[in-house]
Amino acid sequence: PPRSTLFPTRRSSDLWITRNDNPKAKIVIVTPIERKKLYDDYTLSGYETPNSAGCTLLDYGNASQKIAEKYNCFVYDSKEAGVVNKTALSKYMLDNVHPCSLLHVKMSDDFAEYLKQYVL
Repeated sequence: PPRSTLFPTRRSSDLWITRNDNPKAKIVIVTPIERKKLYDDYTLSGYETPNSAGCTLLDYGNASQKIAEKYNCFVYDSKEAGVVNKTALSKYMLDNVHPCSLLHVKMSDDFAEYLKQYVL
């Protein structure tokens, strides 16, 4: 994918400033959630479908991981967490992009558990 996107550079510079100003801060990076299935083949879902810049959600997730390593941040990997899975995509993301309230509650509960277990 093209590397002309500003996402990794912008996020990295924001974290550099935050980390410099708050060296002991516990910073958590959250990777993007998956989008609803867009094609007949589930593997071509939102994680692997390029956007107009030629980048996939997987690219953004990988960039998030690298930036988190660079600045010593925690990473909540939304894909690995599995809350937004094939079932949840079809039941709780009716517009293909935005989770409904119930899925937001499930995601926030899982994120809270992550924070308790790894960050707090």
